[in-house]
This record gives sequence, C-alpha cells and structure tokens, in this order.
Amino acid sequence: MAKLRIILLFFSAIGFAQTEWVSGLPNFPATATEFAGRDKYGNVYAIRNNNFIKFEDSRTYEFKNLDSGKISRVDLTNPLMIVLFYSDFNRVIMVDNQLNEIRRIDFNAWPTPLVVTAVGMAAQNQLWIFDALSQRIHLYDQNHKRLRQVSAPVTSVPVYFQSDFNYFQWINATGEWYVCDLFGKITSMGTLPKYDQVQLLADGVAIFSNPEGLYLLKAGSQTPKKVDLVEKSFKKFYYDTQFLTIFTPLGIKNYKITLP
Repeated sequence: MAKLRIILLFFSAIGFAQTEWVSGLPNFPATATEFAGRDKYGNVYAIRNNNFIKFEDSRTYEFKNLDSGKISRVDLTNPLMIVLFYSDFNRVIMVDNQLNEIRRIDFNAWPTPLVVTAVGMAAQNQLWIFDALSQRIHLYDQNHKRLRQVSAPVTSVPVYFQSDFNYFQWINATGEWYVCDLFGKITSMGTLPKYDQVQLLADGVAIFSNPEGLYLLKAGSQTPKKVDLVEKSFKKFYYDTQFLTIFTPLGIKNYKITLP
C-alpha cells in the first residue's frame, strides 16, 4: 500500500511534534461500533453489542459477558492482562491476550463497602482503585487480594481518569488535572480547556479534542497546540507508543506522532 505522508512541524512552548499517516483499517466500522483502543503491539480493540473484541492481524477474538451490564472502561496498559470495568455492577473482569477470562473481582462482596468509580492497572500486579464512599485512591494487590489505602480523601472527585503502572491521573468537574503516584503523592498539573475527549499521558502531556480539532497541552502551559490531521472530524482517538489512532465513520487510521 502506498503511503500518504503528511508532516506537521511546529515550534512552541511545548516543543516539537510530528505526525505521519502510516496505515488504515477501512473495514473496521463494519464489525464494530465503539473503538476501545490500540495496544503497544498494534492490535486494535472495540466494543460491539457490549462484547469486547480484539483485532490481531487476520484474527479476531471476542469476549462475551452477559451478567455484568455495560462495559464502562477498558484498560490496555498490560495487553496480557486487560482490565474491563463494569461500573454499574461494581465489578472488574480481567482477560488475557486471547480474551479468555482470568479473574473476576466483585467489589459488592468486599468486607468493607466500596463503590468503585475508577479502576486501572498498576505496577506489580496491582490495580488502582478510586472508592467514591471514602473518596480515596487505593491499590488492590491481586496476588494477595488485599486493598491498601494510598491517598488521603480527595476533594476534587474524578470525572475522567486514566492510569498506568506508576500513576493515577484524573480531571475534576472544573477541568483541574491531578496525578497520584504509587506512594500517594498528589501533584497538580494545571487546568485543561473544555474538551469532548481527552487522554492523559505519563510524561505530563494531555491530548484532547473539541469541535475545532485535536490539541496537545503540556502540563503547566496554558497554550494548547493544534495537531493538523487529514480527518477534520472523528469519533474517537487513542494514543499509545508514538501512534495516534483515529476512529472515523470510514475506518481507522494510524498516525506516527512524536510528542514533546
């Protein structure tokens, strides 16, 4: 397939960025209705009729679960242990790289009542947990089935969250952006403009979209920088390991992008 290369160069307070169109999956919308992300191996994930689907080269895997309600969050931090969060049922299901169920965690059955509103993969086979009752961030040790409180009560309750092995990040109702590390240290990263979609990266960069397009914002900066793409509108985006994936009604396109 011939490659259409589009290079965007701009110099600013947040540094240098470059985008390059590298591939597309034009048949994706025919088999899925909601784009769920892309892992570090280039595999693409989707949700169709509340079933979780993985597209790996010419193979497709599917996970069906009928007793936990709607999938509210997918965490692809570890593609060998994917986190599916079912917030309506206060439940987490872990699946492997072929979407076989590994583990099921029901927080309704926990000795101390929990109302979990955020879950994500953390280091050393742990899970980040935000409990709405105590308004605290916890780490759940999957090996020992033990919950450990990490933070003091958080006054800025997350309306959006994201996590990786080392950090739990969230945005509150007024756009304030915070990061918590494994030791419970919470750092303010500034305030984001209004957005439709957002992704928070571990290196202090936020990628967000609004009706005007896609933008990058470095923590501490008040001036977002626009990323010019071929697509003027899209349904969802996802960034991982230097690849920006854009989901449009016509298909999926992957851009290689160098962030500041």
